[in-house]
Amino acid sequence: MKRLDIHEWDDIFYNMTVKEGLSKWDYIKVVWVDNSNQWCICYRDEILENGFKTEMQALDRCEYLETIL
Repeated sequence: MKRLDIHEWDDIFYNMTVKEGLSKWDYIKVVWVDNSNQWCICYRDEILENGFKTEMQALDRCEYLETIL
């Protein structure tokens, strides 16, 4: 299971908003990855965090990040 710390998430959101002009959550998606049988939080084609057993766990993580950043 891969989890980014808050500073890494802050850098990701900074790059999205300042360098690319995107809203924080425009391209952050929760997706099911068949070959790993787990839910992941992705930015475009890159998996940022993985290892979620349910979609709700991944969405809860996104909600948590949204509230603290």
